[in-house]
Amino acid sequence: MHNLRLIIFLTCLLSFSFNKNCSAQPPNASSIDSFRSEIVDGFTFNEKIVIIDTLEFVKQGIYAFVNYDQTTTLHDIFLCYENGYNRQPEPSTSLVTVQQIRMIRDIRWVFLYYLDQYVLRSWKNNSVVNKTSRVSLIDIKKDDFIPLYGEDGFDQVLKLYQNLIIAMNKKTFEDKVIKSRDVSLLEFIGFRWEIKD
Repeated sequence: MHNLRLIIFLTCLLSFSFNKNCSAQPPNASSIDSFRSEIVDGFTFNEKIVIIDTLEFVKQGIYAFVNYDQTTTLHDIFLCYENGYNRQPEPSTSLVTVQQIRMIRDIRWVFLYYLDQYVLRSWKNNSVVNKTSRVSLIDIKKDDFIPLYGEDGFDQVLKLYQNLIIAMNKKTFEDKVIKSRDVSLLEFIGFRWEIKD
């Protein structure tokens, strides 16, 4: 009887340890595919994405998109998340800024924009996007623009995702970014989006 209790206790302990360790790991491949499909469909069909647990959603998203090769446009998420955006008149097609918003780009940039501006928006952020806005990413310390296109853009987006994976495990991340919203997701690691007309 004593041996049976010991076996049950050890089994429970091992099961708890295994589950605890697994929760710190990136999500498994099937859940990553499912997660990515839901996000891509949301962007493609301009449907708002349902988020139940913000912290888990952000963690799963960063792991899911870090090595994902797909494209989309900022215009796709603006249609869904920017109030009144769809009702704005179409500006002249000669404007470079219009082409910039509708430009096909790496979905990882668009996903970061989505997380930073709509999921984990800082309470101090009052920026509004319209159909002639120009969107740029700035390194706050260097006060310099980050390339979003080409080989440099590819390298930069990978660095940002790697930095976010490290940042999400810091003790202050949940308090500052998720709970109090003192800073946005990217501001936490030293970057911010600049939106100009």
